[in-house]
Amino acid sequence: MTGVPVIFYTKLFLLTLLLTSICSCKSRSGLPPANTISDDVFYQNIDSLADTRIIKYQCPAFDRLTPNQRLLAYYLVQAGLSGRDIIYDQNYQFNLVLTRVLEKIYLNHKGNKDTKDWKNYERYLKQIWVSNGIHDAFTGVKIQPLFTKEYFTNLMSESHDSLSPELVSIMFDPRKDALLCNNDPAADQIRTSAVNFYNHELTEADIEVYYRNNEHKNKNGKLTLSTDGFVKEIFWKTGGMYAGAIRQIIYWLEKAAAIAENKQQEHSFRLLIEYFKTADPGVLEKYEKARAAIDNNKIDFQIGFNDISHDPLKLKAGFSALVYIKDDISARQIKMLRDSIQFFKDFAALALRAQDLQTKGVDNSFELLSAGGSYAPAWRKNQLPNYFTNINKAIVYTESKSLAREFAPSPEIYSGLVKYTAEASKFFQWIRNIFLPDNQNISTKPEWENLNIIDYAIADLQALYMIFDPMIFKRRLLGDEQAARTMYDHYITKSLLVQLHDTEPGKNITNPELRAKQLVATMAFEKGQSKNIIVKEKINGKTYFRINNYKGLRQIFGQLLKDLNNISDDNGALRSILVEKYGTTADQQLMAEVNARINSIGFSFHPAFIQPVFEPIKNANGQIVDVQILYPDNFNSQMLFFSEKYRLLPNSN
Repeated sequence: MTGVPVIFYTKLFLLTLLLTSICSCKSRSGLPPANTISDDVFYQNIDSLADTRIIKYQCPAFDRLTPNQRLLAYYLVQAGLSGRDIIYDQNYQFNLVLTRVLEKIYLNHKGNKDTKDWKNYERYLKQIWVSNGIHDAFTGVKIQPLFTKEYFTNLMSESHDSLSPELVSIMFDPRKDALLCNNDPAADQIRTSAVNFYNHELTEADIEVYYRNNEHKNKNGKLTLSTDGFVKEIFWKTGGMYAGAIRQIIYWLEKAAAIAENKQQEHSFRLLIEYFKTADPGVLEKYEKARAAIDNNKIDFQIGFNDISHDPLKLKAGFSALVYIKDDISARQIKMLRDSIQFFKDFAALALRAQDLQTKGVDNSFELLSAGGSYAPAWRKNQLPNYFTNINKAIVYTESKSLAREFAPSPEIYSGLVKYTAEASKFFQWIRNIFLPDNQNISTKPEWENLNIIDYAIADLQALYMIFDPMIFKRRLLGDEQAARTMYDHYITKSLLVQLHDTEPGKNITNPELRAKQLVATMAFEKGQSKNIIVKEKINGKTYFRINNYKGLRQIFGQLLKDLNNISDDNGALRSILVEKYGTTADQQLMAEVNARINSIGFSFHPAFIQPVFEPIKNANGQIVDVQILYPDNFNSQMLFFSEKYRLLPNSN
């Protein structure tokens, strides 16, 4: 397959930047700053396909960095993006060759681009870009083309490219390598998973035998067969598998180490470089300890083999990268919140939850600059930390704006939801996290399976009750009472209506988070029914929940808080009764209505992101003296640009 020159992609991408910068750039080169653009404009959905919405996120804290810090961030971003080819190959052994042929066809196609077939072709390619391969990032199921094999064959002929009949068959046969990761314990999870951590001739039993005889379980290496039929491990390192990409990662890490913020950070860089060179688990352990010991750094990152979610055995880790900076504004709000801990303790309703409040994990507050590997472009909520304030804002804002238009019972409530939901949700989450038991704090444990549902409901109620207290507004932790009322509107509407979309039709609610929220909202609705605190109404055949008395609802939340707090931890029977009565049953008729309404507006719940671009600013001598951030709008151009710029591995590895 012949390659497309870098210059083509470069021109394409720069053209896109030029066309979009007038409304989306924040830089020091005379372009309008991003904060002059309204949220409504900036966070609009850029694109949508299948069940994914493609949006942007802002990084306002980037311009508050020093030039040296901006350069450091730039080097780390480049290191993270340099592993792009790795995750494609890890996800499936044929991803790189398939994607590159598809991209070449997309660039060279001269035929009619208004046909249904071509639009479906472009859709298929975008789905692959979102998922880093031919298996959907959110479901793990192989993406099926909506065009015919004959149409695809003609496109290949037109672009003077080809794939083997086997690979074409893989694309179109839904049974072949159907699942990225098969988590069914009744199956041979290795033979039935497409993920490329293990040779496809190996069985689960082969791997169990191998690790029984090998003490160390390296996360960074592929298990395969030697020529004599024995299982062996090929490590991901320089001189090993993925060497081309890893050398480039090291190149950028070396540059980062040279301008580190402090000696501790530099030491961690050096250890990570050594780990990429050696794949030594002992070095990895040293690196993780060194990184944990860093303090007073503005910039933080995670680059390496960290994501085990796609390995059915949870032994191997996919490449992932995050580069982020401390959000000073949110940090100040959090400090103010923590300074008010005694105020929380003074509430009688909080007495049972007042122990060790100051040790809770609410300190984490960052802005994400860039994500790579398995963490981008798709944003898989349960696999990622939730402390990126800018990501949460982008997700919450775009979700609230679209859903509020459909589910808000009045224009006034709609306006409040659009304006305040992102701010109120952030603050709500901080308070909720304070009151979750230590080992169940959402910021450190994203899995919901082990959460005690009543404990989660109590944490929600703590936040709902506290968010309306005058102290919150006096200390400027939240704008005003309108923001608090909006949080109530958002919580009730989402818990009683919108979240029904997340449960399979015909089934009851199983997700612990959803159960807890429905429990709180349903109990509050029932307790306030005689006084019409919350009213269920039909408008033009559609169901809405309207809050008539916000202060009355707050009183109900406070009473529920006391009631649930008074249930002892060992009274499992009463807890189960409450969960089953209020949190488990899904109203199937209402669910059908909600699903139909969401489908009618074409809303996609799964987010994927167009990343900011970090552009070096050079002096007359060609030296980089600063870095500016740009916010492109075109997803396709960015993916093509990334594909060429970070093409560091062959088709087959």
